[in-house]
Amino acid sequence: MVNEKNDEVAALAAAMPRALIESGRSGPIAEDWIARARAATADGGVELPRYPLDPGLRDGLFEVRRARRVVRGLEAAAEALDREAAGLSRAAATRSAGRRISRLLVLSNDGAPRFYRQAMRLVEQHVERVAAIVIDADEADFGDAVFGGGRRARAILLDHKDAVIYLLDRLVPSDQGPPVHSS
Repeated sequence: MVNEKNDEVAALAAAMPRALIESGRSGPIAEDWIARARAATADGGVELPRYPLDPGLRDGLFEVRRARRVVRGLEAAAEALDREAAGLSRAAATRSAGRRISRLLVLSNDGAPRFYRQAMRLVEQHVERVAAIVIDADEADFGDAVFGGGRRARAILLDHKDAVIYLLDRLVPSDQGPPVHSS
Protein backbone atom coordinates (compact mmCIF):
# COMPACT_ATOMS: atom_id res chain seq x y z
CA MET A 1 0.00 0.00 0.00
CA VAL A 2 2.81 2.42 0.86
CA ASN A 3 4.66 1.63 -2.38
CA GLU A 4 1.40 2.03 -4.31
CA LYS A 5 0.85 5.47 -2.75
CA ASN A 6 4.45 6.46 -3.43
CA ASP A 7 4.06 5.38 -7.07
CA GLU A 8 0.85 7.43 -7.37
CA VAL A 9 2.52 10.48 -5.83
CA ALA A 10 5.57 10.12 -8.11
CA ALA A 11 3.40 9.75 -11.22
CA LEU A 12 1.27 12.77 -10.33
CA ALA A 13 4.32 14.86 -9.42
CA ALA A 14 5.89 13.98 -12.79
CA ALA A 15 2.68 15.07 -14.57
CA MET A 16 2.62 18.50 -12.94
CA PRO A 17 3.55 21.56 -15.01
CA ARG A 18 7.31 21.86 -15.51
CA ALA A 19 7.55 25.11 -13.53
CA LEU A 20 6.24 23.30 -10.43
CA ILE A 21 8.60 20.36 -11.00
CA GLU A 22 11.61 22.63 -11.42
CA SER A 23 10.72 24.59 -8.26
CA GLY A 24 10.42 21.43 -6.18
CA ARG A 25 6.73 22.11 -5.47
CA SER A 26 5.26 19.26 -7.52
CA GLY A 27 6.13 16.61 -4.91
CA PRO A 28 4.44 18.29 -1.93
CA ILE A 29 1.41 19.22 -4.05
CA ALA A 30 1.10 15.65 -5.39
CA GLU A 31 1.47 14.10 -1.93
CA ASP A 32 -1.22 16.36 -0.48
CA TRP A 33 -3.43 15.77 -3.57
CA ILE A 34 -3.28 11.96 -3.24
CA ALA A 35 -3.95 12.09 0.52
CA ARG A 36 -6.99 14.32 -0.02
CA ALA A 37 -8.33 12.15 -2.87
CA ARG A 38 -8.04 9.03 -0.70
CA ALA A 39 -9.74 10.80 2.22
CA ALA A 40 -12.62 11.83 -0.06
CA THR A 41 -13.02 8.23 -1.24
CA ALA A 42 -12.93 6.94 2.34
CA ASP A 43 -15.75 9.38 3.16
CA GLY A 44 -17.82 7.92 0.31
CA GLY A 45 -17.22 10.78 -2.11
CA VAL A 46 -15.84 10.91 -5.61
CA GLU A 47 -12.10 10.25 -5.83
CA LEU A 48 -11.06 13.86 -6.27
CA PRO A 49 -9.03 15.88 -3.82
CA ARG A 50 -11.05 18.36 -1.77
CA TYR A 51 -9.63 21.73 -0.77
CA PRO A 52 -11.09 24.36 1.55
CA LEU A 53 -12.03 27.69 0.05
CA ASP A 54 -9.52 29.60 2.17
CA PRO A 55 -8.49 33.21 1.46
CA GLY A 56 -5.46 32.15 -0.62
CA LEU A 57 -7.48 29.88 -2.86
CA ARG A 58 -10.28 32.46 -3.08
CA ASP A 59 -7.76 35.07 -4.25
CA GLY A 60 -6.22 32.59 -6.69
CA LEU A 61 -9.58 31.75 -8.24
CA PHE A 62 -10.45 35.41 -8.62
CA GLU A 63 -7.07 36.19 -10.22
CA VAL A 64 -7.28 33.41 -12.82
CA ARG A 65 -10.75 34.64 -13.77
CA ARG A 66 -9.48 38.21 -13.94
CA ALA A 67 -6.71 36.99 -16.26
CA ARG A 68 -9.45 35.51 -18.49
CA ARG A 69 -8.23 31.95 -18.06
CA VAL A 70 -11.55 30.44 -16.96
CA VAL A 71 -14.19 28.56 -18.92
CA ARG A 72 -17.46 28.49 -16.98
CA GLY A 73 -19.55 25.31 -16.75
CA LEU A 74 -19.03 21.64 -17.47
CA GLU A 75 -20.52 21.74 -21.00
CA ALA A 76 -18.41 24.73 -22.02
CA ALA A 77 -15.35 23.01 -20.54
CA ALA A 78 -16.06 19.88 -22.58
CA GLU A 79 -16.42 21.96 -25.76
CA ALA A 80 -13.18 23.83 -25.08
CA LEU A 81 -11.28 20.62 -24.37
CA ASP A 82 -12.66 18.95 -27.50
CA ARG A 83 -11.59 21.93 -29.63
CA GLU A 84 -8.11 21.81 -28.10
CA ALA A 85 -7.93 18.04 -28.62
CA ALA A 86 -8.57 18.47 -32.33
CA GLY A 87 -5.68 20.94 -32.55
CA LEU A 88 -3.44 18.74 -30.45
CA SER A 89 -4.09 15.71 -32.64
CA ARG A 90 -2.89 17.71 -35.64
CA ALA A 91 0.27 18.64 -33.74
CA ALA A 92 0.86 15.16 -32.27
CA ALA A 93 4.07 14.65 -34.22
CA THR A 94 5.76 17.51 -32.38
CA ARG A 95 4.35 16.70 -28.95
CA SER A 96 6.31 14.72 -26.37
CA ALA A 97 4.71 11.55 -25.05
CA GLY A 98 3.37 11.31 -21.52
CA ARG A 99 0.94 13.07 -19.27
CA ARG A 100 1.36 16.78 -18.46
CA ILE A 101 -1.35 18.61 -16.51
CA SER A 102 -2.07 21.84 -18.36
CA ARG A 103 -5.80 22.21 -17.65
CA LEU A 104 -7.59 22.04 -14.30
CA LEU A 105 -11.29 21.39 -13.76
CA VAL A 106 -12.42 22.97 -10.48
CA LEU A 107 -15.77 21.85 -9.06
CA SER A 108 -18.03 22.98 -6.22
CA ASN A 109 -18.98 20.41 -3.58
CA ASP A 110 -22.75 20.49 -4.05
CA GLY A 111 -23.19 18.72 -7.38
CA ALA A 112 -25.40 15.68 -7.85
CA PRO A 113 -23.74 12.28 -8.39
CA ARG A 114 -24.52 12.55 -12.12
CA PHE A 115 -22.63 15.87 -12.29
CA TYR A 116 -19.50 14.28 -10.78
CA ARG A 117 -19.79 11.26 -13.11
CA GLN A 118 -19.88 13.67 -16.07
CA ALA A 119 -16.88 15.55 -14.70
CA MET A 120 -14.93 12.30 -14.20
CA ARG A 121 -15.75 11.20 -17.76
CA LEU A 122 -14.46 14.51 -19.04
CA VAL A 123 -11.22 14.11 -17.08
CA GLU A 124 -10.82 10.52 -18.26
CA GLN A 125 -11.43 11.58 -21.86
CA HIS A 126 -8.64 14.18 -21.62
CA VAL A 127 -6.48 12.50 -18.96
CA GLU A 128 -3.23 13.31 -20.75
CA ARG A 129 -3.62 17.00 -19.82
CA VAL A 130 -6.61 17.50 -17.47
CA ALA A 131 -6.96 17.00 -13.72
CA ALA A 132 -9.81 17.95 -11.37
CA ILE A 133 -10.31 19.10 -7.80
CA VAL A 134 -13.31 19.83 -5.61
CA ILE A 135 -13.55 23.02 -3.58
CA ASP A 136 -15.36 22.75 -0.26
CA ALA A 137 -17.90 25.40 -1.19
CA ASP A 138 -21.38 25.32 -2.64
CA GLU A 139 -22.10 26.85 -6.05
CA ALA A 140 -23.01 30.21 -4.50
CA ASP A 141 -19.76 30.59 -2.52
CA PHE A 142 -17.68 29.12 -5.35
CA GLY A 143 -19.25 31.40 -7.96
CA ASP A 144 -18.82 34.41 -5.72
CA ALA A 145 -15.12 33.58 -5.22
CA VAL A 146 -14.51 33.28 -8.96
CA PHE A 147 -16.89 35.82 -10.50
CA GLY A 148 -17.94 38.01 -7.55
CA GLY A 149 -21.27 39.75 -7.29
CA GLY A 150 -23.28 36.83 -5.96
CA ARG A 151 -22.88 34.82 -9.17
CA ARG A 152 -23.07 31.04 -9.07
CA ALA A 153 -20.73 28.43 -10.55
CA ARG A 154 -20.53 24.70 -10.12
CA ALA A 155 -17.62 24.03 -12.52
CA ILE A 156 -14.84 26.01 -14.12
CA LEU A 157 -11.96 24.96 -16.32
CA LEU A 158 -8.63 26.73 -16.05
CA ASP A 159 -7.75 26.80 -19.74
CA HIS A 160 -4.11 27.86 -19.66
CA LYS A 161 -1.06 26.29 -18.04
CA ASP A 162 -0.06 29.55 -16.33
CA ALA A 163 -3.44 29.69 -14.56
CA VAL A 164 -3.08 26.02 -13.60
CA ILE A 165 0.39 26.65 -12.15
CA TYR A 166 -0.87 29.73 -10.32
CA LEU A 167 -3.72 27.85 -8.65
CA LEU A 168 -1.92 24.54 -8.00
CA ASP A 169 0.88 26.41 -6.27
CA ARG A 170 -1.66 27.86 -3.83
CA LEU A 171 -3.19 24.53 -2.83
CA VAL A 172 -0.42 23.56 -0.41
CA PRO A 173 1.22 26.16 1.84
CA SER A 174 4.90 26.62 1.15
CA ASP A 175 7.74 27.81 3.31
CA GLN A 176 9.93 27.79 0.20
CA GLY A 177 9.38 31.43 -0.68
CA PRO A 178 7.06 33.19 -3.11
CA PRO A 179 4.71 31.31 -5.46
CA VAL A 180 6.07 29.83 -8.66
CA HIS A 181 5.55 31.72 -11.91
CA SER A 182 5.89 29.92 -15.20
CA SER A 183 8.04 31.19 -17.99
